[in-house]
Amino acid sequence: MRKRIFISLLFFSLSVVILAQIFVILKYLEGEIYTFFDGIYWVITTVTTVGFGDIVFTSTIGRIYTIFVMLYGIAFIFGFFFPYVVIPFAEKRLLFKLPEESSLKDHVIICGINRISKIVYSDLKKNKRNCLLMDDDEDKVREALEEGLTAVLSDYSLESFKRNNIDKALAIVLFEEAEKNLDILLTLQDYELDKYAVLNLPEYAKYLLMAGAKKVFLPKSVAGSQLAKFVSENIRGTVEAREIVKGYGVAEICVSEFSKIRGESVNRIERNFDIKIVAVLKGGKVHFSPEKSLKVDVGDTIQVFGKMENIQRLFEEARGYF
Repeated sequence: MRKRIFISLLFFSLSVVILAQIFVILKYLEGEIYTFFDGIYWVITTVTTVGFGDIVFTSTIGRIYTIFVMLYGIAFIFGFFFPYVVIPFAEKRLLFKLPEESSLKDHVIICGINRISKIVYSDLKKNKRNCLLMDDDEDKVREALEEGLTAVLSDYSLESFKRNNIDKALAIVLFEEAEKNLDILLTLQDYELDKYAVLNLPEYAKYLLMAGAKKVFLPKSVAGSQLAKFVSENIRGTVEAREIVKGYGVAEICVSEFSKIRGESVNRIERNFDIKIVAVLKGGKVHFSPEKSLKVDVGDTIQVFGKMENIQRLFEEARGYF
């Protein structure tokens, strides 16, 4: 739709420029001097059939040209612009009812449509996860639908979540403002599913965790692909480890609120799981070859190397579900 409007306006603008230049030439042949701006003025008033009559041709060729411009204007406006641009735009905006429910199951619900949430949506889809975008802003939902994404209009009420099979969802990721995220968590407090929140205001993090968020990602500009990876791992219960040599690989593991290794030192984790911790991301700072006494806590990400089964075992302990 936007492309069609752009092409239409570009074509119309070029037409006005050409017709205005011809107007200046024909008027010069009649012995009158008019500027290019005068030509644009005359073309627009003639094309739109307004015709104030303050500028008129006196020659036969000039009058024939006037008839041509009027017919061109009628053909363009009523034959192209209205049926192919104005009417479809009006129908889409006024007559098209935005969807408010979906039949998805075993899906991830993403509340709040923005650039980062679309990245999460895309990456989860690449991991073969059904995804549903929800928002209470009609324009955002309409834009997502135009991009081919699965999206619904929602007021974030319990009824709305029920219409979108919240009881069959695998996880929910919140990208709204802090207060709205908190309301959604409280609305869904009786539902046992993974709940993640992404926001800019760190002072709200503890309240979201208390309201049922499994993890709060800070800041809001967190890379979407990393969040999607974290959600995917927790849904299927296996870590995304990259095998380096046969049976050995590397992986990034996030320490959750329910982790059984929170508060443990690097030395103890390495001994208990027979792995090597290559780096620890803590508070936005990366500790390469971390000190053995360094302790990991909720929200830290550890990069490890070791046997694939040991990495999976550590992932399960860091996840804290078992």
